[in-house]
Amino acid sequence: MILRILPILLLVSACCAPVVRTPFPDATPSLMTEPKALLLIPDEATASEMVDVINKNYGQYNSLMVVIKSWQEWYRDNKAAFNKDKK
Repeated sequence: MILRILPILLLVSACCAPVVRTPFPDATPSLMTEPKALLLIPDEATASEMVDVINKNYGQYNSLMVVIKSWQEWYRDNKAAFNKDKK
């Protein structure tokens, strides 16, 4: 009887391979850094220089902050979901 059960147990146990999970990839460090500071208006700036700095800051802020913050939020949420499923 044991000789009949043993081959069946070996076949069943050979089919059950452990699940290998890869770790969630680390983010590129350059994408996880805070954006650079906005430009400062010089003390003796003319009105046109002030407007120029304001325009550059506005453009830089809109293009960088939305992209970087959204990407960081996406990465944190997906990493948390990945690690939650892993447990």
